[in-house]
Formats: sequence, structure tokens, C-alpha cells
Amino acid sequence: MIRYFTAIVFFCTISIQAFAQQPVILTNFTSLLSIGKQIDVFEDTDGTLSLQQILSPEYQSQFKKSNQEVPSFGTKQTSVWCRIRIKNESYKNWVLNVDFPSLHSVTLFQPSSNTYTKEETGRSFPFSKRNIKNRSFLFALKLKPGEEKEIYLRIENHLCILPLYIGDMAAISEKQYPEDTLNGIFYGIAFIIAFYALALLIVSREIYYLYFFSR
Repeated sequence: MIRYFTAIVFFCTISIQAFAQQPVILTNFTSLLSIGKQIDVFEDTDGTLSLQQILSPEYQSQFKKSNQEVPSFGTKQTSVWCRIRIKNESYKNWVLNVDFPSLHSVTLFQPSSNTYTKEETGRSFPFSKRNIKNRSFLFALKLKPGEEKEIYLRIENHLCILPLYIGDMAAISEKQYPEDTLNGIFYGIAFIIAFYALALLIVSREIYYLYFFSR
């Protein structure tokens, strides 16, 4: 009987460990990781829950492992909590990149001593207030070599698409370079067209060129 009981306890322990969230492991050989499938997510449809509530067993049990490379929650006003466990096996400085500039509110909670530090940004906040000036949202991770932490990310928007990356600044800049180049070309062409239409308006005095600027 005791043997059967021991076997059941052992099986349950192995099962819990198998389903526990595995950490995102960062090494000196890591440059940039897409972590969409390595996080747990919970949707707070009312957008009213605090971090203290999220940390309670009631809500911890409601987190689900993400099965999407880029988690998406459709077109609706909602709040999403991401639980991210990270293990730093390197001596590098790491940055969390939330690469969707249209997000209304993005808040990161990082454990520090017996509390959590809070860093808040988003489209609704002045660009000058960002700790790292970038078109997307970047957070410096407070991870010492050999340290493992569980951080929480809260995102609120009417369209919650979450391209999440962890990398060093050099790798993030390299990833963004082609995108920034395309954006520069697009806005450059738009400026040239606008300037051309303005020049035609001044020269021809045809009022219908104003419709270009009103649209």
C-alpha cells in the first residue's frame, strides 16, 4: 500500500514539474529570442486587476501557456497579463522588447527584494518619458548573472498583438534596422508627394489640390 502511495506522489510530482513554466534561458551565446511560446498569459477583460491580485493563487492558477509565436487577442478593448520566467546564465545586459508601437499601455513589474518595481509606458505616454528612447517599447531587465526571476507584463489596448523579444541592444537594433529603413522610405515618399502637391497649389492656385491635405 505504501509503495502504491509513494508511486502516486512521485507521479504527481513529475507531472507538476512537467507542466510548470520553463524559464527563458539567456546565455552568452544568445543575441535575440522570440519568447511568445515561452510565456504564460491571462486575459483580464475588465482591466481592473492589480498586481497583488494577479499574484494570488486564485489568478495564478488561471494563467495558460501561450501557444502562439506572437500572442494575439483580437480586436477588442482588453488587458493581458504575461508571466515570464527568465534565467540569466550570462554576463550580458538584457532588454525586453514589446515590438508593437500602437499599444496604449505597457507596464512591466520586476521583483526587487520583497516588492516589485513598476515601469509604465505606451502610446498614451510622452515619448520623452521613456527610459530607452525607441519606436517600440524597451525595458532593461534587472538580472544578475546566475539569477532567475519571474516578471509580469501588463498590456492594455483595443488590439492586443504581442511580439515579444529578449535580446541585447545590438541585436534589437539590428532587427529594427530593415524596418526603420522601410519606414524612412515610406515617409520620404509621402513627404515628396505632399511637397509636390503644395508646389502645384501655389503655382496653379487650383483649390482642389487642398483636398490632398484634407484626406
